Amino acid sequence: MISNISPTPQKVQMIDREHLLRLLKNGLDAKSFRFTRQAALVWLSAFPGDLEVNLYYAIALINEGRAQQAAQVLERILNNDPLYVEALKIGVELFSSENAALAKKCNGVLQGLGEQPNQFVDLPSWGTKLIQVKQAMAAKNFSEAQNLLMSVMGDSTHPEMADLLHLEITSETSDATSVLNLARLYQKRWPECLQINLILAKAWMETGNDDEAVKMMHLCAANDASAQVPTRMWGSNFAYRPIYPSKMEVVSSFSVPAEVAGKLGMNILGSGSGTPNVTTFASYPKSNGQASFDSPAYDSTEEYEPELTQPLRTEVSSFDGYKVLPTEDGGFQEHPNFQDNKQKPAGKSSTVKEVEEELKKVAESINQPVISNSDNRFPAYVVLSMNKGLETQYGAQSTQVIKDELKKLMKSIQEKNAWSSILFMPDDLEICGRYGITPIDAIDPWKIKLALADLDKALQKKGERIGCVLIVGGESIVPFHKLPNPTDDSDAEVKSDNPYGSLDTNYFVSDWPVGRLPGEAGSEVGLLLTQIRNTIQYHQEEAQMQTWVNRILNMVRAWNMPWIKNNGNIGYTASIWKRSSLSAFRPIGEGNSLFLSPNGKAAAFSSSKLATAPIGYFNLHGVEDGSDWYGQKDPSDKLGGPDYPTALKPSDLIKNSNSPRIVYCEACYGGHIFGKKEEQSIALTMTGIGVLAMIGSSTIAYGSISTPLIGADLVGYLIFKNLSEGLAIGNAFIKAKVDFVREMNRRQGYLDGEDQKTLISFILYGDPLIAYDPYQGAAKNLGREAAAPLVKTICDRTTYDEKSATVTPKMVSTAKELVKDYLPGIEYAEMRIQNQQARMVTGGGKGVSQPKRVVVSFSKQVNQSEKIHKHFAKVTLDQQGQVLKVAVSR
Repeated sequence: MISNISPTPQKVQMIDREHLLRLLKNGLDAKSFRFTRQAALVWLSAFPGDLEVNLYYAIALINEGRAQQAAQVLERILNNDPLYVEALKIGVELFSSENAALAKKCNGVLQGLGEQPNQFVDLPSWGTKLIQVKQAMAAKNFSEAQNLLMSVMGDSTHPEMADLLHLEITSETSDATSVLNLARLYQKRWPECLQINLILAKAWMETGNDDEAVKMMHLCAANDASAQVPTRMWGSNFAYRPIYPSKMEVVSSFSVPAEVAGKLGMNILGSGSGTPNVTTFASYPKSNGQASFDSPAYDSTEEYEPELTQPLRTEVSSFDGYKVLPTEDGGFQEHPNFQDNKQKPAGKSSTVKEVEEELKKVAESINQPVISNSDNRFPAYVVLSMNKGLETQYGAQSTQVIKDELKKLMKSIQEKNAWSSILFMPDDLEICGRYGITPIDAIDPWKIKLALADLDKALQKKGERIGCVLIVGGESIVPFHKLPNPTDDSDAEVKSDNPYGSLDTNYFVSDWPVGRLPGEAGSEVGLLLTQIRNTIQYHQEEAQMQTWVNRILNMVRAWNMPWIKNNGNIGYTASIWKRSSLSAFRPIGEGNSLFLSPNGKAAAFSSSKLATAPIGYFNLHGVEDGSDWYGQKDPSDKLGGPDYPTALKPSDLIKNSNSPRIVYCEACYGGHIFGKKEEQSIALTMTGIGVLAMIGSSTIAYGSISTPLIGADLVGYLIFKNLSEGLAIGNAFIKAKVDFVREMNRRQGYLDGEDQKTLISFILYGDPLIAYDPYQGAAKNLGREAAAPLVKTICDRTTYDEKSATVTPKMVSTAKELVKDYLPGIEYAEMRIQNQQARMVTGGGKGVSQPKRVVVSFSKQVNQSEKIHKHFAKVTLDQQGQVLKVAVSR
């Protein structure tokens, strides 16, 4: 609940450099290369000049098969620090197949530094001479050293090391002005070389040009944040240390995979104090010892403790041969295993089959094929929760209050909709006994899903089916399913309620609607009770309104549904997405009801406008580690201001006033409520102020830049269209997903990774029976289709094969040009190129390869106001370079 006291700021988890390096080392050790790459990118978004982390990034790219991109990173490292031994060793191997001249140079510098060169790569003639120069310098024989060096410098292929040695000799034998003049000459030849720039800065300082010296030192600090090069040159306490960062840390915005956590000992219960043993490889870079710069003490087992791997045990256990509570006649329910072994009913007679075929023809002739392909059992309203989970989070007394309120809700459903209603707790022996279902022994999402499937099977005996499911409780009561992320972005997994709506493992399209009243994190039960009571009030009030007069008025209204457009619905979008938002919003509103962020010269959005809006639509940016939603400037906006202004905060939403009945939000993490209190999530705050149904994404979401709509834009458009036609939100959501699958199959023949993620990441927080027009919503209930639409999918997370990627520079240029306005700073974005190919099955069962497509992906992170904005853009092209699809993260 929102109090008058200012909310406590959400704790931000930080990670310092020392412990990031440990994570990166162990990520490589565990062969978790994708995690290593992403963790390095998080750090580099704040400290792009950290050479050691850049090297980890390059190694991860190499192991992912992305040699060309790794080569670019490694060249940049060696341009900055040409004497970086670990980078030179990796460069010799990497460049040997791509750039023989550069590999030879790296090998020669290794030899000149006294390291063991690679015996399989050629050595330049100057390698041994550099060793002789260094030996002469060590003996203080600078004249001999300079004579030896002149023959090296006459070679056009000589490296930066030769010029650096010349500068060292000059500094020993000449005055500061001579060093300055020589350093300026070499700085023009090697402008990125940190050693030369540092020597030049020192020379400027010694000759009295402090301004130029300080400017150059700041440039060096930006390109070498950890002070790797000056520490190697002058020791750890060099004179210019204050210019370099004293405390290096970033927001920890990534999850540590189990295999990496295992290497660090994070997933093992400790037997005592001590630091986990960390294994390193000689081929991996070693820390230069300049890691933390007075960083605070850090306990990795505390900060990175993973989520519980073992589900909470319930009070009952699943076992064969158990007996549940007696029935009214004194007997006991049969065990499900025994029921499954009973003789199955005989097949349909030929007469019945003929009748069904005729009905199917009639249905198709009136363009309603679902009539002949539906499950016409009576629907039951199922309230799903876990007794053990409720008592663990809220205590026994509050749990009983929740159960009493749920009974009121179920009664109101029965009176209004004439549905049967069931309170189903799969860990309750008595409830399970009524249906002959084995109670589950742990709070495990897949066991709960299977129990729901058993319930649907048990209801079949009475001619009933699950009509919809309302989950009561959050993550610790009825856990979200953790599904694999079908596309290549920074989300390790996708939390979803989809499997709770499906009988099988096809969780893209549900068999029945699923909604959730989640409450908030912690033991405070107020928000959950508010959500339940608001839902009860909705059903009771609408039941009272359904007098015979209101029924006639509702029937008249149903004949002219476009009236919904003029009834105050409101939209709020980032300015950059105005075009696609207008199209998505069109079924329920006009352009003058769609507000922009930043608004430029247009009318500004005010949260007070929500008080009169039946439906709210939000197409804004969201972040995983914060509560606010953000806009984004249109490139044509020349009025100034931040690129990502704050558009909406939880504190903007007014309690004890009217609120939208239904809200749909496209923002990344718009439905991310995990571990959050009410004031830390706009989604939770909305359900607290009276929003009855809120749909948002638990992860990164994708949408369009214009028409035709894709991703979250298309789903939103279809939901609004279904709501305007009178469907309740649960059925509107399911039908939108079905139509989405059919539309994308029609356009491209399959669902790609972004399509799949759109289907599974959006969660309905609220009762599935909430409708914009309650009378129509109650009357227009979709039956369950006996056969869901065919979902043809491809995997976007394939192994990257750079050599086989059929991409041309023009394709890359086209992709960049398309998304540059939507991904500011695209020149610094990480780029990934993949071939995309789907295999389809013909009517005869033969596999047919579809034409190959190329996907060019860009990813970038922007730090603003201590929050990390993650941006992804994906452009799909055919082999001729024709753009087929552009998807941009929200």
